[in-house]
Amino acid sequence: MQKVLIACNNPHILKFFQQSGIPLVTCATANTALAYLEEHTVQAVILTEELPDGTNGLLVYRALRNQLGLLDTPVTLFADSRHMHVHVADLAKTDPHIRVADTTTDLPSLVRPYTATAA
Repeated sequence: MQKVLIACNNPHILKFFQQSGIPLVTCATANTALAYLEEHTVQAVILTEELPDGTNGLLVYRALRNQLGLLDTPVTLFADSRHMHVHVADLAKTDPHIRVADTTTDLPSLVRPYTATAA
C-alpha cells in the first residue's frame, strides 16, 4: 500500500494525520522528503509552509514537480500566510493536483480520501 508523505512543522496537523490510521512516512527535512520521493511512490504529499528544518514547503513542491517529474502526485500545502494562499491558488490554475489548506481547515475532510483507500 502506498503511503502518504508528510513534512510538517505543525504538531497538531502531524498528530491528527498520525492518529488517522493512514500509512504515513514523516520527514523532518526537505532533503529527506525528496530522497524518499525519488525511491518510492506515494499516494499524496502533505507539506506545511515551513518544514521542521526551516525549508519553505513550496520549494519541496517545486522540486518534486520539476526535478523528480512527479506531475500527478497530489500535494496539499498548509499555508500560514495570506501571501502563500494566493501563491498556491495561482499555482492551482495550472496544476490541478495542488491544493492549499490552513490550520483552520476541516482536517477530517482532508484525511477522508486517504483513509478510504487504506481500508
